[in-house]
Amino acid sequence: MRCTASARVEWTGIARLATLAAVLLLTSPAVAQLTADYRVTELTQACYHRTRVPASVDRAKRGVGEFKFGCAPAEEGREVRLIKRKGDESLVHYCITDRCDRRWILSSKLTRIDR
Repeated sequence: MRCTASARVEWTGIARLATLAAVLLLTSPAVAQLTADYRVTELTQACYHRTRVPASVDRAKRGVGEFKFGCAPAEEGREVRLIKRKGDESLVHYCITDRCDRRWILSSKLTRIDR
């Protein structure tokens, strides 16, 4: 049985559509929240840049009330997905109601969730 050019184009289109659907499904905020594997143990700051993360646990506790450009409070109990650790900081997938962002958090403020 020979495969015609139009049949190949149709299968290629179906494969692309399936790949696109899988990517969209896996990157949606709802799915990202379901795959959380760590939890924030106490109130701290989650920052866009690694250099903005407080250098110590004590600074992180004191700095939550202060305005720090590029940082936001990360409340206790928030579930996050670990992307990577670099020194004392961890890059996590941090989801809120309408979107997910990558944020840096002090590694000592995270605990693994056993499921």
